[in-house]
Amino acid sequence: MILPATYQNGFAPRDGQPLYPSLWRGCVGAWNPGLGPSGLTLRDWSGFGNHGTLTNGPTFAASQGKYAMSFDGTDDYVETSMHIIPAGNATISCWVYTRSTVEGYFLVEWSTDNNMYVGVFSGNWIARTGDGGGGFSSLLSTAATADKWTHLSASRTSSTLTLYLNGAAMVSTSATSYQGGGIQPLRICRLGTSIYANCLISDAMIHSRALSPNEIRTLATRRGIAYVMAPRRRSSAQVTTNRRRRIIIGGNR
Repeated sequence: MILPATYQNGFAPRDGQPLYPSLWRGCVGAWNPGLGPSGLTLRDWSGFGNHGTLTNGPTFAASQGKYAMSFDGTDDYVETSMHIIPAGNATISCWVYTRSTVEGYFLVEWSTDNNMYVGVFSGNWIARTGDGGGGFSSLLSTAATADKWTHLSASRTSSTLTLYLNGAAMVSTSATSYQGGGIQPLRICRLGTSIYANCLISDAMIHSRALSPNEIRTLATRRGIAYVMAPRRRSSAQVTTNRRRRIIIGGNR
């Protein structure tokens, strides 16, 4: 695949500074296929090296001038080498274009009842956290929409689990604790041994804190917003040229 010149050097083509630095505070995993995929590896841009292995043939797909991972719903998934979602406060989020609203899970850590994930189930968007002892909190928000890009996020504090859709809080419940370690690695688009999501995914992120509602709204403003580079140069010519490449290198914004 030939990537746009803007992305060929990965996350830090020049300055290495994100336009929205607060969105990277507490980030422990970040996967954006448009930032230089390599072979069978989906790179983690959080700095923690939680790269994912492409398994059974998920592909990189162009979508709306950007890139996404495409999963066939049969056996495709991505798996990291270890669990990533922390115990305690956490936020998981991604942009998803689901082709089916029957059942599919997009960001998953799961082992019996010790789990946290977001997905779609029986026509509803779903978020869940489980405590490893048979207790769990599960949130359903009606009217999951197929064949449309949607930003999906679940934020957990010590007491509350909240499901966000396109930056808006849809529903909350008392959160059952999530134990964190000792479970399966993070998987993208696979739950258990037989449930796979049929979808496109981009801009998947995991934070070791509960993002504020404003931060989640920022992530949901448009795909790739957290990955836009902050400028150091101030040339007006560079501003004009690089806007077309979705990178602003100078001038007032």
